[in-house]
Amino acid sequence: MEKLLVIENAENMPDRLTGGLEEERRSLQEALERRGEGVERIVGQCAGMHQVLADLQRAAPSDVPVLITGESGTGRELVARTIGSLSTRAAGPFVTINCGATPEQLLESELFGVERGAGGPVPGKIECAQGGTLFLDELGRLPHQLQVRLLRFLQEGRLQRAGGKEEVEADTRVICATTTDLVHALGEGQLRDDLYYAIAVITLELPPLRARGEDIMLLAHYFLKRHAPAGIGKVVKGFTPAAISVMESHAWPGNVRELENRVQRGMVMTDAPLLKPEALGFSGTEPVRELHPSAQKLSLKEARDRVERGMICAAVDSSRGNMAKASELLGVSRPTLYDLLKKHGLFKQGAARQ
Repeated sequence: MEKLLVIENAENMPDRLTGGLEEERRSLQEALERRGEGVERIVGQCAGMHQVLADLQRAAPSDVPVLITGESGTGRELVARTIGSLSTRAAGPFVTINCGATPEQLLESELFGVERGAGGPVPGKIECAQGGTLFLDELGRLPHQLQVRLLRFLQEGRLQRAGGKEEVEADTRVICATTTDLVHALGEGQLRDDLYYAIAVITLELPPLRARGEDIMLLAHYFLKRHAPAGIGKVVKGFTPAAISVMESHAWPGNVRELENRVQRGMVMTDAPLLKPEALGFSGTEPVRELHPSAQKLSLKEARDRVERGMICAAVDSSRGNMAKASELLGVSRPTLYDLLKKHGLFKQGAARQ
């Protein structure tokens, strides 16, 4: 079974955990492990991911529809799978359909099924998800005539197969996702307002990677460790200062998916212990993300401190709080690492050294 998503705050590692986010993350991970599922971590310490985690845990146990919004590559399906795994329908099927990738002429039969007379009915995705969850991606691409039928199913729990006359009951929870602005689609008449309000009972908004600040390098180091087997015979420990600078300023139009792919590429294309911008596929002509006004006023020292702090958090996260391994990743001694942790306010006062 595909691994599921747990959001982990890399800034609050095991020997210095504080605040409610870590409690939420641990609770979510334990719940997934109790259900026997594989767990895939996605590191994140920004406020946007904190909110996603909190709302996800509240939404999962209920049976109400959920709408997940976010750009391509932000992890919409993984969030949906996590909701399904934590719900009362975890033992049921998790069925997916992408309205944008399915030809319009096939969407009706794919979603609602087909009645074939003597040949017998062919159930659609909604029926196939009976007792479980249907993940309907790119809701904004659903044709208008099918929006009416989806709305009726959401309201009544019944559907009519294509070519059929009798209604069929289906006990299926629906989670929708979209990369488009549904409010704009409402104004343009592309989406029925009654369907929107029926599906958006709970809305989870996934932030783009360019808005996640230090999460960029935390994720980069996580993927570096995760894809280590791709660089068999190579020891890639991190990124050059030039690569970090480029990654911190890159606009990341492909979001987390793009970051993971670039790290994978770098591990294959380099023989050096530190990845350079060229190995990551950067040519110097990529779009640069706009900085928040406060970030534009950073001094050189403040900018260096920000990068240093991000690398320390990433190393501690990759080593799961093992200070010996973290110091090795960073190429510094353990006493130096502890001094750096104190400098950046990352070390819990009075914590015993490992």
